[in-house]
Amino acid sequence: MVRLAYTAPMKTLYAHPTAGTDVLRLVLAAIVITHGAERLLSGNAVLGQFLGGLGLPFGAALAQFISLFEVVGGLLLAARRLLVPVGGLFFCLYLASIVLFHRHKGFYVIGPSENGWEFSALLCAGMLATLCEGLQGRLATGRKRVGMDVLRIVLCACIFMHGAHRLFGGHSHVLGDILASKGFPFGLQIIILVNLVETIGALAIARRLMVFPLTLVLICFYAVGIVWFHWHWGFFIVAPGDFKWEPDGWGWEYSLLLIGSLVATSWENRAVPFALPSRLLRAA
Repeated sequence: MVRLAYTAPMKTLYAHPTAGTDVLRLVLAAIVITHGAERLLSGNAVLGQFLGGLGLPFGAALAQFISLFEVVGGLLLAARRLLVPVGGLFFCLYLASIVLFHRHKGFYVIGPSENGWEFSALLCAGMLATLCEGLQGRLATGRKRVGMDVLRIVLCACIFMHGAHRLFGGHSHVLGDILASKGFPFGLQIIILVNLVETIGALAIARRLMVFPLTLVLICFYAVGIVWFHWHWGFFIVAPGDFKWEPDGWGWEYSLLLIGSLVATSWENRAVPFALPSRLLRAA
């Protein structure tokens, strides 16, 4: 009887169907609240000037409204309130940012290009997953996974693009030099291994193969990246206007979003955490 009293709560905890999306939702809320609050408290007028430059009327007032919505909407997301309208509005907001600004800057937000649309694309996918979470009671059985499926594909595309670029573009030595400066032997070889995990692992996760071990390894990669590189540059990776807070480095919010998305993806596929292609299963 005592054993049952202690094991039942743990079973309930680990069977919670929305635990992964809860982590993702809190990460999204932290990101949007931080951006909105910074603009409101600092009086940063760059977003208003940018909107005005597009020919939109009341650019400054519109920028203030967007910042206020990010704070209030982020708090509602954190509290799991009004997920459908808030998630939908955030999805439209960041999709508009891609169309109006980021698509002209290329894909990469850091690395081969700067201020590209990958970060906003992952925000859109996360907001879509949050919106679909709020619609779970109204979606047909075959469509309940749509939000998380879109998030998984967009996440894997972002991870694959970075790994493939370093692997085939000859830029692995940059991260290899960083590891060497930290005292690691074989820095270049380690980074090549990381690139292989990002490329091959992203393709596998997209196919829902070996999701748990691969997401765990990638989470470790990005957590180490935060500690060793991104942390001392602050939180922000993009911002209105010049879209960079520091001239020589980038903050850790994108790595945080990657980690939150990986946690949600891993939890969503917890029923088949070590799934392999059927041919490999038959061979085993």
